[in-house]
Amino acid sequence: MRHSFGPLRQSGPKVRTVFTILAAVLLVGLGIGQAWRDTTPPSLWTEAPERLAAGQRFELFLSADEPVTYRIVYGAATVEAVEQQFTVALIAQPGDTSIRISAIDGAGNASHVELRVEGVVVPQATIGVPDALKPGSAFTVTVRFEPDDAPAEVGSLSIDGAPATVSSEGALHYAIGAVPLVLGPGSARIELSWSDGLGRAHTLIEPVAYAALDEEVEELRIAASTLALVTPDGRELEAAALDAAKADANHPPRWTAPFIMPVPGHGTSAFASPRRYAPGGRVSFHEGEDLAAPSGTPILATNDGVVLLSGSFPIKGGMTVIDHGSGVTSRYYHQSSTAVTAGQSVVRGEVIGAVGSTGLSTGPHLHWEMRVGERPTDPLAWVGRVRP
Repeated sequence: MRHSFGPLRQSGPKVRTVFTILAAVLLVGLGIGQAWRDTTPPSLWTEAPERLAAGQRFELFLSADEPVTYRIVYGAATVEAVEQQFTVALIAQPGDTSIRISAIDGAGNASHVELRVEGVVVPQATIGVPDALKPGSAFTVTVRFEPDDAPAEVGSLSIDGAPATVSSEGALHYAIGAVPLVLGPGSARIELSWSDGLGRAHTLIEPVAYAALDEEVEELRIAASTLALVTPDGRELEAAALDAAKADANHPPRWTAPFIMPVPGHGTSAFASPRRYAPGGRVSFHEGEDLAAPSGTPILATNDGVVLLSGSFPIKGGMTVIDHGSGVTSRYYHQSSTAVTAGQSVVRGEVIGAVGSTGLSTGPHLHWEMRVGERPTDPLAWVGRVRP
């Protein structure tokens, strides 16, 4: 049997025409699809702190206008997640560090953002005080911050509630204080206020223990004619003069060299000696060092400063008071004459007066005091030192 394929041969041109049309339609469709493919990167919103304490935990919030693959790089940490909104907890790195964020959508379009977060190093403050203090001791309080290059600012420092002047030498901050002149043991309170690089306030309190004075109370026998000089009017006059001549507690130290002896004489009545001026009377203390020397011996300024008071008074006799800064003053009593005036600047070793026996005195000598604020301290402990 013969099969005829004629009809099939006759239909060949029509089939080719159909294939041609279909191919054209397919190409047009592919072109249109290519033209409409998504090429827009995702929009991205971020929220993060700009500045916080190094080591502090914080949250980074991310939001996109479609689901994306997030990739977050911060320091040594890398986090990836597929979300539209995403929150991740991070630890603030020290210094100004970048957070690099990538967001990639399903079509492969990517958005990139870089944030800067400053991790401020917050230092630790320490207060240093000497050991073996006793009543009447002057001492230096030191303040250090670790690490010492971290931003910190001392606000105030007080000793038993009294403000102290804080000075600085490089990374060291210091103030000068004094133990009260009492018989028994006790404790002083040091309170430091400071702020870190974020402006946050901090307080540090340190107690300072001191021992008892351990001195026998001396019963003085002073002639009635001498005691007659101690009148209420005389006391009030001197108290008013000294009150008006208070040192500027906020002024930095005026001295840089060690303190010196004001006269070369020997001591006759030691600092802090407890005594009674009458049997059964109240206990008072010798608030300075008595240095015996011939009348007329030149008295030298123990260190640089400004004269607060100089004149003649009924009890203390010829008296000079010098402000050395940082709340430290020196006082010189019983002078036969004074050689300086209030407001005058003096330098270490300058002659300020002469030894005498004026006021409440039984013989030529210099009564020399060193005070921190209103508290008397051992004068001899200052000699040869820049700070106690």
